Amino acid sequence: MTKKETVLDAIVAQGSLPLFYFDDQEVSLQITRTLYKAGIRVFEYTNHGSQALDNFIELKKLQQAEMPDLYLGIGTIKTVDQAETFLSAGADFVVAPV
Repeated sequence: MTKKETVLDAIVAQGSLPLFYFDDQEVSLQITRTLYKAGIRVFEYTNHGSQALDNFIELKKLQQAEMPDLYLGIGTIKTVDQAETFLSAGADFVVAPV
């Protein structure tokens, strides 16, 4: 099974795809911990503010340290450069508006 198929299956099994953005890094980390404790294993962090990349990098560190079965994607990606940047930062998937 490809990573794409694995992520899509996880979203379907979960029944929803939560998404959020918060400027404050500590709040973003706490939301991630709360979602994970609630059983969420796939969610989308959105590229909606100036702290998106820095916060995403910290969320990936948290994922690697404490949540190995979490799939962390990035949303609101509008350019190829943004996609490449977040994929390089470890995004498990990318969501772009149509």
